[in-house]
Amino acid sequence: MKLSIATSMYAKALLLLAACITLISCSSNQKSISEDRAQMPPILETVSQGAHGGFSSNGDKEFVIRDSENFSQFWKNMHGPQLGQNENIPDINFQDFMIIAVFMGEMPSSGYSIGITEIESGENSLTVKVQETRPGSTCMNMTVMTAPHHIVKIPSSDKDVSFVYNTQINECD
Repeated sequence: MKLSIATSMYAKALLLLAACITLISCSSNQKSISEDRAQMPPILETVSQGAHGGFSSNGDKEFVIRDSENFSQFWKNMHGPQLGQNENIPDINFQDFMIIAVFMGEMPSSGYSIGITEIESGENSLTVKVQETRPGSTCMNMTVMTAPHHIVKIPSSDKDVSFVYNTQINECD
């Protein structure tokens, strides 16, 4: 009987030791997870994307917007007189989020597009990766003016923002 009580106490001590080791490793792991989270790329959510962005080639093509007043003016400028009652300005909580937008400017035909594909977070900066697609010389496109754009919402950051472009030419057979 005494052997089984000693064995039972030994098993409980081992179980308690294993629980303590698990708790200690989890708490030290938690610190590294939160440190890693600061370096993770921000999750981006598309606010608007399309072939008609409303900005010509003469204006800015990259925007970083961190407050509602600038966003409201930006949205109105983007839509111009087309901003009707059905085209509400998206509700963005600028305490938690910011806006990144890219525009190709005015293009002479269909077949052009632009998209923010990724945002890399560095120690002091965000790098926005942009993919531009253009039609090749053998493509048959509609002759229509377009102005491709992509606008995304990401978690707020006071880091500097830079843009890196990759252009792809789509050759048509």
